[in-house]
Amino acid sequence: MLTAIILFRDIAPELFTVEEHLCLVEFIEKKTRETWQESHSKLWGRKEKQLNSWNHRIIAFSGLAIATISLHNYLPEAQEWLNVAMSRVEDFFIDGITDQGMTREGLWYCGFVSKILGILLRICRQKNIKVNGEFLDDKYSYKLDRLVEWYLYESFPRGKYLNNWNDS
Repeated sequence: MLTAIILFRDIAPELFTVEEHLCLVEFIEKKTRETWQESHSKLWGRKEKQLNSWNHRIIAFSGLAIATISLHNYLPEAQEWLNVAMSRVEDFFIDGITDQGMTREGLWYCGFVSKILGILLRICRQKNIKVNGEFLDDKYSYKLDRLVEWYLYESFPRGKYLNNWNDS
């Protein structure tokens, strides 16, 4: 939901007065701080290799990255938080997506992940945000490019699965 608010605010800023914009920034900052704090107290936030494939983790850290990018001019901690979030996003690319291009939690969960991860990757490209000098979608394109094949081979024209291999 936070990502949707951020995107709407950024797509149509003319719809908001200065006061409304500041109110949105305050709300986004509050929710971003809550997410950051939860990343230190909840299981999904732990830096443990076996958790890197969880959809909960990648969705939360992708959302945190989007929020910190949005708050870059308002939140002193934004760059630090963005660095952590992007590091965790890269952990997902390494451990959460197989070399065959499928998330370890299967095609169904892959759809949830792809929605927010795709938005983040596009924002990173637009804002020139790289991890260790590379765009993540370039660095892991060999995995991302295979994802389309999974969807093409696994679904009917109306989106119904032919089979649910590798689905949790």
